[in-house]
Amino acid sequence: SITPSITQDESIEQNDLNDSCRICIKLETEKLDHEHFSLCVECCSGTSSFQVLYTNETSVYIVEFMQYIDLNKALHSLNNKAFCGLQLVAKHLPRTRCLHVTPFPELIAEDYLSLYFERLVKHDEHMEVQIDKSTQSAIIIFPNPEVAEDVLSKTHILRGHTLKLRRYYESEKLTEFTTEQDREDCNPSNKDEEDSDSMTQKNEDD
Repeated sequence: SITPSITQDESIEQNDLNDSCRICIKLETEKLDHEHFSLCVECCSGTSSFQVLYTNETSVYIVEFMQYIDLNKALHSLNNKAFCGLQLVAKHLPRTRCLHVTPFPELIAEDYLSLYFERLVKHDEHMEVQIDKSTQSAIIIFPNPEVAEDVLSKTHILRGHTLKLRRYYESEKLTEFTTEQDREDCNPSNKDEEDSDSMTQKNEDD
């Protein structure tokens, strides 16, 4: 679970603020709509220059600020104010060296995937590939965030399959999605449930 990263007596070093202007926010309920959530972030951060991103946890969002803000002040405000009767839990997200990769074609061996990404790092640098066959996805752990961002900025086609790469925050086990639809498309279980519901409804209609 996500817990507040700071208290009134703690602060984030300036170097960390320059490193990443992202925070994750956990809602105690999923009922706060996007408009009210954005308003809450704007009131607490003092800026409207940010982007709300989605994660694999439906009650957890990532907020990327497009300009410098007093992140300590914003986190303190978010963690100590109830908005619309809801208590928010906010935490700073340092830059990540991990990427979440989908889809992972079943016919492609793990070693082949490793070799593909290993060519993108220096010979003396270590990287790791973790494959989850149940979700047809993989986590690639690069030597540092700079390498991960460089890999993320490029298009990757593996044996005719265009891979989708997204930031993955290992400490929080969060995958970052730009839209809600992107998150739904990445979750095969949701599609299976929707297909099952559609089939059930069709049978009832018949």
